[in-house]
Amino acid sequence: MLFLFDPISPASIEAMAQALRAPASSHQSWLLVDGALVEPQHLKPALRFLGWASQRALEFTPLAAYGEHGLLLVELPQEAEKLTSSLQRLISTAPDAPAWSCFAATQPLPVLQQCFAYLAQAQHEQLKVHCRVADTRVLPVLLAQLSDAQRLRITTSITHWHWFHREEGSLQTWKAPSPMHEPVDPLPHLQINDSQFTAMLDAAEPDGIFLQLQEVLPALMPKQHRGRFYSSLLRILQTATQLQLQGNPDRLQFVVLSLGFGEHFHKHPQLQNTWKAVQQGQSFTALKNAWSDVLWDTLEQEKS
Repeated sequence: MLFLFDPISPASIEAMAQALRAPASSHQSWLLVDGALVEPQHLKPALRFLGWASQRALEFTPLAAYGEHGLLLVELPQEAEKLTSSLQRLISTAPDAPAWSCFAATQPLPVLQQCFAYLAQAQHEQLKVHCRVADTRVLPVLLAQLSDAQRLRITTSITHWHWFHREEGSLQTWKAPSPMHEPVDPLPHLQINDSQFTAMLDAAEPDGIFLQLQEVLPALMPKQHRGRFYSSLLRILQTATQLQLQGNPDRLQFVVLSLGFGEHFHKHPQLQNTWKAVQQGQSFTALKNAWSDVLWDTLEQEKS
């Protein structure tokens, strides 16, 4: 399984271990693992070797049926001496998977399980949405989109949250904001409004396109620096938006052409009529299929 992530470096894992030592002694550190993104046959022996036990974060929900492929919580030892090497051993089972984050908590396991049940069993317009909060492709966007009342459902239990950036694996940290004089969201499950839902879908588009590219053009997939490739896809998709390309088929076609002919191929003078037609509502895929052989040859000769 390939992801738009660079492998996590030992230096970044050391930075996470140091960050986990920072909160007050009353805090307990936990590792959150997305079991769907890590091979159980690699994860379970590593946990057993370290003497660590995993708990199901969604134990008392229907999502508990995912078992070892669901959200897993690992209580980290208080002694800090071996924390770095232990995390390195564990994360080495899937070093380029968006499956790893750590947090500092002030509440016991049952309260944490309630917190994750609230997040994971999200709803949008009465439609159930399995919110993959342990997937660090989702986590940063989710935290940024929560309302104050929704955020309080987390901050009453979790004070710091750490994960790794896609590109070069640098450590990212979310710190609970100062206490707010606002009631905590009383609803049993996270209710995602239209704005939040749209933001999360938009953020997921590069990863969705990447999955499609693996199927249709595997030769274009980079063997390394996939975090940098994510940045390229993001730029290309932003250009597609500026050109008013809508819908996955047209946007996917635009990505394929940008990867083949260069990110600036769309500026070619002979394509300006195409973009005008797109702005008038015509299908880019249909327009592209009508391009002349001369235009294709020109793009090939001038590709960057």
